[in-house]
Amino acid sequence: MKGLLVRIDDYVQKAGAVEKELIKKMHKNPETILGKSIKELGKETYVSPATIVRLCKKLGCTGYKDFQTTLAYEIALFQESSKIAFEKITQKDTVDEIIYKVTIKNIESLENTSRISQLNVVDILFTAYVNKNYDFCMNQFRKTHIHKNGGTEHD
Repeated sequence: MKGLLVRIDDYVQKAGAVEKELIKKMHKNPETILGKSIKELGKETYVSPATIVRLCKKLGCTGYKDFQTTLAYEIALFQESSKIAFEKITQKDTVDEIIYKVTIKNIESLENTSRISQLNVVDILFTAYVNKNYDFCMNQFRKTHIHKNGGTEHD
């Protein structure tokens, strides 16, 4: 599953006028949403809490709290990656040093992306487990484990 910020960007073309205003608020300063209750956000954007919840669900979250948690996680990853990416390259670096540092930053970005993907898999498995869908859990685990180790499902 794509990250939340990507899903928001993808959905904006399909969004209605009210949802677009809400998304605009999210884009302008996503950190401010983290500290607001659903009622506070609704009051600021002139949108009902029910509309906010519907939008959160359309974006793949279970509700507003899940949306906030997912958003907080992605913002933290982005800030961590941005901070690391820009703090170490200097004007004194040679071309080889810059290539090396950029390569390391790309690896870090891929690892962060992997963490987001793994969280989605864990969430799916947990939900299936809670619902006592054990066969689904085992099949998903096998697929995830096999693909992570570079094999195929037939190995």
